[in-house]
Amino acid sequence: GSASTGSSGGVFLSTGVASAGTGGAVTLSVGASLTASGGSINLHSGPAPAGTGGNIYLKPGDGSTDGAVYFVNPSTGSNYGVISDSTFDFSGQSTLSMSFSGTVDISSSTTVTIQGTGGVDFGDSYAYGFETGTATVGTVTSGEISINKMTGVLTSEFSNIGAGVTNSFEVVNTRVSA
Repeated sequence: GSASTGSSGGVFLSTGVASAGTGGAVTLSVGASLTASGGSINLHSGPAPAGTGGNIYLKPGDGSTDGAVYFVNPSTGSNYGVISDSTFDFSGQSTLSMSFSGTVDISSSTTVTIQGTGGVDFGDSYAYGFETGTATVGTVTSGEISINKMTGVLTSEFSNIGAGVTNSFEVVNTRVSA
């Protein structure tokens, strides 16, 4: 309903607590169509012209193992995506497209892996921010250089190398794999 002052009320749909067994389920289902589009379920939060609009929360259940939000293929019934407190997984999908007008920040406390069997395409953009260093061949062992950075400047141990002269050396780098 409507209210001229204060909250307009709320709707609460719940099943009871099960002291033994599985808790009850709530299913919202809309009509099917044999000739046109099936019905939709729309969730709308409240507008607030003079304040902050309402939010939509999807909250899985907590437990010894917390629940997750699953995305299910309507044709096969198989999960094709899951979001939980520890996982964002839409593996097996053919395309993921995201476009932003501002900065995109992807970070991890361990490792971020970007992998494509056909390569990784940065388009017309350049990559920067690599870990860099400098090192000179022969500082520790003649004919060997150790830099242990993603990129850097390598300096020969010989200062009198002329044009067309070859200088071979071994690179030791724990940050780059073969």
